[in-house]
Amino acid sequence: MPDAVLASHLYLPRGTLRAEHFDAFTYSLRNGYSGEDYIVETFDESPHFYRFPRGNLGKIRQVFGGEFGLDDNRVSVPLSYPLKFTGKLKDEQRRTLKKWIKYGYGMLEAPARWGKTVWMTALVCKLRQSTLMVAHVEDLCRQLEETIREFTNVNDLEEEHGRKLVGYLEDWSNEEPFPLVTLSTYQRFSVSKRGRKVIKRWKDKFGLVMVDEAHRCSTNLYTEMIGRLNAAYRCGVTATPEKKDQTHVIIEDVLGPVTVRGEGEQLHVEYTWEYTDYPVKPFRSWTFLHNQLADRKTRTKKIAKKIVEDAKDHFVLVTTDRIQHMEDLEAAINKIDPDITVGKLSGRTAKRNKFRKEAKRGEYRVVIAINKIVELGYNIPRWSCFHNTLPMCNQHNWYQRISRIRTPMQPAFDGDDYEKPQPVARVWVDSGHKAVWAYKAIVKKENEKRGFTCLNPERRRTGKRKGLATFEEDDDE
Repeated sequence: MPDAVLASHLYLPRGTLRAEHFDAFTYSLRNGYSGEDYIVETFDESPHFYRFPRGNLGKIRQVFGGEFGLDDNRVSVPLSYPLKFTGKLKDEQRRTLKKWIKYGYGMLEAPARWGKTVWMTALVCKLRQSTLMVAHVEDLCRQLEETIREFTNVNDLEEEHGRKLVGYLEDWSNEEPFPLVTLSTYQRFSVSKRGRKVIKRWKDKFGLVMVDEAHRCSTNLYTEMIGRLNAAYRCGVTATPEKKDQTHVIIEDVLGPVTVRGEGEQLHVEYTWEYTDYPVKPFRSWTFLHNQLADRKTRTKKIAKKIVEDAKDHFVLVTTDRIQHMEDLEAAINKIDPDITVGKLSGRTAKRNKFRKEAKRGEYRVVIAINKIVELGYNIPRWSCFHNTLPMCNQHNWYQRISRIRTPMQPAFDGDDYEKPQPVARVWVDSGHKAVWAYKAIVKKENEKRGFTCLNPERRRTGKRKGLATFEEDDDE
């Protein structure tokens, strides 16, 4: 029986494989922009062996069965300090944690605001492995570190031993990983000065590798980085495991498929269609569309008026893609009511971390934020009203945005007894172009999927000219 080696990848000797082995790691995908099909192979070869991704251990057992003797060279790196979980898991978090440990690989799928970072912290303490936590942006890493410090005894351990045991690593070329948990963006890890030499140096340093927002792990750099690490355990967490471009099959080969799913308490959302009656002019791309809409002062004033109304009863989240639009919205809000405290969420990571703490304390009645930052997973339980001011074309991103207002207030954690009102979302809709209709359809589809309640009549699409759409009231609603 020929030997196979299980390490960062599954290594198999040449001349021992059949066509069905390769077919299991070959995918026909469709380009979301051009509509053309293309082939992706997640294996590669050298003069002496074939190399397959090893994230999906269940698939490896199914495809290769008992045809090969297995030499398991994955590394276990026990924690060098007694890290303890000091928080309390919810029943659903305990159930999924126990089930994931039974599998030993794969992804946790759980809704936004479920408590995935707390779950990740508990898994580190349970497996007791030196851990690398990876995300695509620094903000998420900083939030993960905050959670680890809040729900473990790491601060006491650092004071006792006089050294930092958990932290974000800025430079993999010149700094040592932290003994307990190292946090990093994949860009920091993979594009350091010595590139692959750095990965080779640290590939056996960790017994557990965890990926936050794992659905973003489909880029070549990201999957290559994770795939070169030799940890005994790989785990990803995400609220939206499937991707529109179908590249989630690559992620599943590297991290493993969804092996556990978490159900959790999220608040029900009511929503309204807010029609601007602004006729969209022809445009070349979404960038030009957003510029066009953000520049319309009368449109901005109309949105601001509704925000001020909502701010009487809610802490309001407003999203946009343009800095100048943020400024214009703030000015319009303050002109209507100068007493409303408005905060703008953008800028450098350090400022955003400070801003998040201020928003949690309720220092801003209205927060105007850049969409991409909100989609990172900002958890501000006070937010109960959401205004989406510019159209979009991604259903998963809409779910991420609207989930920001679905977090229940927990006095034990949030520090006060603020009674959160019924969450409501305002979907701002223009007219005059088929892209607007597509945006409206995406939002409606996701809202119906989640069982959200629409509070006002929907307008039907009208207009026969190519690329144009206007709306009128639908009497059937």
